[in-house]
Amino acid sequence: IRQELYRETKLGNIQSYGSGIYYFKNPILKYSFLPDPSITFDEVIKQKYVFDKTNPDLFVYGYVSGQTFLNQIGISQQVPGKIEVTTNKTSSKKRVVCITGRYAVLRKARTEVNFMNYKILQFLDMFHFLSYDDLLVNKQLLSKYIKDNKFSKIEFNRYINLYSTKTIKMIFESGLIYDFE
Repeated sequence: IRQELYRETKLGNIQSYGSGIYYFKNPILKYSFLPDPSITFDEVIKQKYVFDKTNPDLFVYGYVSGQTFLNQIGISQQVPGKIEVTTNKTSSKKRVVCITGRYAVLRKARTEVNFMNYKILQFLDMFHFLSYDDLLVNKQLLSKYIKDNKFSKIEFNRYINLYSTKTIKMIFESGLIYDFE
């Protein structure tokens, strides 16, 4: 299939938006277009590595992580240049992909990511990118995040052994362990 897509791209019958993303040329209008011209780089990454667009609530196979996630929840004001994603859809521990000149960092998930565990895994991954001072400054925000997502101690105990002692130590020493239901 890849060879056929490559041939058709060379012949000009289809266009390549990025690695593994193809679309047809419009023969009537004499120019090429994407099926949805409003599609963004972030949407392409999310649909390819985070969730299935047909049912995003049920088919989850990744999540946004790193500085991107810290920015989303309000801990960091820095907008990262590369979106970071932890996903089941990569076999390498860490790799960088480029789509139309923008970069994304893909990380292999520590365990199978699904719609039931992606939020707790995303939360626990965050501690890899936090300093202890950042944790203390944003403790109320993190406590509210735990309560809003209704994380339980059972979930915490199920996944905490996948993480470093630094993560465990930060959660216990900051007192965030008491916010889990």
